[in-house]
Amino acid sequence: MRFLIAAGLVFSSSLCLAEDFSSGNIKDRVVNNEHALTAKQAAELASNFEGDLRLRGLTSIDKDVAQELSKAKGDLRLKGLTSIDKDVAQELSNFIGNLYLNGLTSIDKHVAKELAKFTGHLELGGLTSIDKDVAQELSKTRGRLYLKGLTSIDKDVARELAKYEGALLYLHGRTSIDELGLAYLKSNPNIHLPEKYRN
Repeated sequence: MRFLIAAGLVFSSSLCLAEDFSSGNIKDRVVNNEHALTAKQAAELASNFEGDLRLRGLTSIDKDVAQELSKAKGDLRLKGLTSIDKDVAQELSNFIGNLYLNGLTSIDKHVAKELAKFTGHLELGGLTSIDKDVAQELSKTRGRLYLKGLTSIDKDVARELAKYEGALLYLHGRTSIDELGLAYLKSNPNIHLPEKYRN
């Protein structure tokens, strides 16, 4: 019994609750620093939650945990994740709100294909490079897509990204784009380029 109480206190102490009174509404923010969650813990966090759920310490995630977290509403920030598989991506694509996966340093075309099904605001700012296959899948994204971490975009990647079908593709950052690639990207008015490439 004492062990269960202690475990509960440790878990609850990792949560930080705050209130934001902007726009006259109270918005909850939950910050969790746990490195891993069980599906049950994830369900407890996401249950009836609406606000800003920041799981910045979370370094690994499986399909079941992702399925529970996708039931939260508002903002879901998973900065601690550096990689995910396609099953996790599939579950996260069901999330309704703003999804921040800025810790991801690389994704393959299978993960990109699932993430492209997400219809909200998606940030993948940790990606410094992508290949044309990943670009081809991400171009199918319907929501807002932020790829502000890309350091260079070659003509093949640019040609695929130019097919972007969503509301806004944000490519700000210290991005190098070759001349032909720039022409491809400029052909799509929904692609927001770094300021130095706008004219």
